[in-house]
Parts: sequence; C-alpha cells; structure tokens
Amino acid sequence: MELLNKILTERQDRLLAEERSRLADLQVILAGHDAEADDLKALERSIRQLDELFLLVVAGGFNSGKSVFINALPF
Repeated sequence: MELLNKILTERQDRLLAEERSRLADLQVILAGHDAEADDLKALERSIRQLDELFLLVVAGGFNSGKSVFINALPF
C-alpha cells in the first residue's frame, strides 16, 4: 500500500478510500443477509486487490495504435 501512496494523486487516493468503504459496507450487508460463502470470499478478494498493483499489457500489430492508446492513459 505504501507504494500506491507514492503513485496515486490525492484525488485518486480519496476515490480508493471511498471504494474500500463502500465494499466494506456491502460486505456487512451481505453477511447480514446470509450471502453465499463464495460471494463473500469474492468480495473479500476484491477488497484486497484494491491495494495491489496490476500489470497492463498492450499488444498489437505494427502501426495499430498502441502508442496512441498508451499516451492517452491519464498518468
């Protein structure tokens, strides 16, 4: 998580915190309504994955717009 704090802007960090909070609220609601164990595990995985970096691979043929796509990413 420390690495993410160095990468994310303040706005992105706030959005991430809001998402964590909403997913935690959903987790409590689902647990109170006897949700399936697999569904609760999937939600728990989703919450944990918010703190993990991910790898994005852009592949394509020659002159197919890969650089245009990458340059359009907002970072």
